[in-house]
Amino acid sequence: MKHYRPRNLFFVVLITLFLNGCGGGSSSTNDNSSTTLLACQFNGASIVSGSGVTAYQSSSVPNGNSCVSEVRSCTNGSLSGSYAFSGCTIAADKTSLTVTIVKPEKNRSIVGTAVYEMTFSEAVSGLSGNNLAAPCEGNVQLTAALGGNCYPISITTNDNVSWTVDPDGELSNGNYLFQVLPAGIVDLASNTLAVGDSVEFRVEDAVSTVANELSSDLKASGFSEDLADSVKAAVRSETASVTNNLLNVIPAAFDGAYEAIVGAGLSDAQTAEALGVVLESLMANISGVESLTSSASEARVAAMPSGFENLLSSLTTKVATKAGNNSATLQNLTGALVRSLAKTGAAGERFKIPM
Repeated sequence: MKHYRPRNLFFVVLITLFLNGCGGGSSSTNDNSSTTLLACQFNGASIVSGSGVTAYQSSSVPNGNSCVSEVRSCTNGSLSGSYAFSGCTIAADKTSLTVTIVKPEKNRSIVGTAVYEMTFSEAVSGLSGNNLAAPCEGNVQLTAALGGNCYPISITTNDNVSWTVDPDGELSNGNYLFQVLPAGIVDLASNTLAVGDSVEFRVEDAVSTVANELSSDLKASGFSEDLADSVKAAVRSETASVTNNLLNVIPAAFDGAYEAIVGAGLSDAQTAEALGVVLESLMANISGVESLTSSASEARVAAMPSGFENLLSSLTTKVATKAGNNSATLQNLTGALVRSLAKTGAAGERFKIPM
């Protein structure tokens, strides 16, 4: 049996201690433990480091303004930015709503095909008007100045602030009332219109008056709506380039109406009757010689220069020209012209049919 010497034992112990001290086969403790990042505080709320919160410059703003905000980021206990409020509200709209009728202007004269304009202080809704000539409905109304049924209108807008009102068809000469009533009109905040607006105005438009009355008189005499519409369109076309007063419009309208009726395929008797209606209708637009230069007549009259004799001369020349060698047509048209004179208040005026 072999025994180790003490000196050898000493080296074994020394080697063992060396190995243990150098980590041979044993683990050591890591002193680099993780660091905890600090949260931020904002209006009583804890914001985790690395996240953010939306903050506002003020807690409220006036109506019409926008809330201003920023995102404040938390970095280990430090919060970026400076806005101090967690929320923001926009004040309710309490501004009084107003409306102004821009066109037509008060006590001014316009043509029968004009459109009307009105402007509100802000965007609105709830406007309505008549679709048919009937008792007034809605809050946008067009009537004769003395009242009565509302005329049908179309109401349009591009921005809900400025609105256009277009009367359906054409208005004949006379005085009218256009008004916006407050009931039912509201803005986006549901504020109501407290006070409306209204204007009185005149239509002084010989073309519209003559064309409208011709169409109505033909239908009232039993002629078809197609013929009445055809005559109306022809009158519009023939009078497009003449001065818009009765002195010039009536002769031109006769030309247009004559061609439309002669070309309508009626019998001779129907043609003669229709042409008679046309002449009487045209002359019925005059209500007394004294009204020929009036700018605000209550009757079927448009403003026209004085010169009734010139009108008769022009019209009778056209009657003779259109009749040509047809004595029956000439007699019928002359009779219609004579019959209409009494209604104009100008029966004393003399005229001659050119031969």
